[in-house]
Amino acid sequence: MSADDGVKLLMQRSERFLENVKHNFEIGFLDIAAFSLEQSIELFLKSKVLEKAGDFPHTQNIRTLMQTLSEQSSQRCSEIVKSYLDKHGIILGAIQDAYITSRYFAINIEKNDLDKMIQVVQEIIHDLRHVC
Repeated sequence: MSADDGVKLLMQRSERFLENVKHNFEIGFLDIAAFSLEQSIELFLKSKVLEKAGDFPHTQNIRTLMQTLSEQSSQRCSEIVKSYLDKHGIILGAIQDAYITSRYFAINIEKNDLDKMIQVVQEIIHDLRHVC
């Protein structure tokens, strides 16, 4: 598989996970929505890093992936990534924690908290898609 094919595949899977988030949020499967939300942002970031560098780090850590993207991108992209890390670092950590926990255990997540997480991820994906 070429790097271009890999970028497209990761981006498609990211979009599918985001659709899964919306569906599971609507029907009240908040733990599954949280899991899918992390997968969506993780795969999106991996697609962007792959596009820039031809490879991506084999990590699931959202912040690490964002830092890698920042290092591989234009100054404008790097500034935006860093601003998101500063502004939403706690939320990104909560998304990561929800993903890890929901893989093995039932988690109790508040709908309002998950809604905020979804908004942050959608904002990051929207902005980075157009700038990076």
